[in-house]
Amino acid sequence: MNTATIHMEGLCTMMHKKWIGSMSALLLASCMLAGCSSNTAEPNKSPTQQAPAQTDTTSKPPAAAAAPDAPQTKQSTLTIEGSAQPITLKRYDASMPLPFHTYYPQDMIAEKKGDGVQFTANFAGTRNDDMFIKVEFPADLSSEQAAVARIKKNKDVTEEAAEKNHTWTKKEFNIDSTKNGTAYGGSALIGEHNGHYFIVTVYMPVEAAEGLGVRADKILEEWVWTDDHKPLIQK
Repeated sequence: MNTATIHMEGLCTMMHKKWIGSMSALLLASCMLAGCSSNTAEPNKSPTQQAPAQTDTTSKPPAAAAAPDAPQTKQSTLTIEGSAQPITLKRYDASMPLPFHTYYPQDMIAEKKGDGVQFTANFAGTRNDDMFIKVEFPADLSSEQAAVARIKKNKDVTEEAAEKNHTWTKKEFNIDSTKNGTAYGGSALIGEHNGHYFIVTVYMPVEAAEGLGVRADKILEEWVWTDDHKPLIQK
């Protein structure tokens, strides 16, 4: 099997994932010709790592994390190929204009970036700055229109999503780009809390959509606002 076929199998496997923006018709046609495979490896994954994970939808509601004495780490689970796998989550307290706290997988790096925070992939101890979940709270985002204008400054944003994948978003945009011959994708999401707007950007190689996507889901599920102790995702 040649390199092009392997790459297209990766695209085909992840094409349906909610974190990937609309791929071009050419990519879709190539995917169909190459044939889809379910055993595409996640980039930067060590030989002993498990296959890409899916969110465990049976976990308890994120509101449980809203207590002031929430632990610095806690155990959770991800469902991997039909079986639950334990995972350690680390707490992050964001002292932003809209303060919140959340938990993120231990194989990611949490760093303050400008007016927000970025969770960067660090799978198997290897940092990848092209795989991240970024949360921004720009002071000038006084309206939804201002948030849309800021998102559209990103040259990799292609279009507004035809259908929203999240209940808490105001608008969602697709990200689609190519870098050094590798297809990248993701989403730019606009949220609002108490009249203030913020942006969540998820970005990764298309073939790693499931691996990073499940981690993005976990971060959003664990997100609790500090001011009213309510979760981002209302159950």
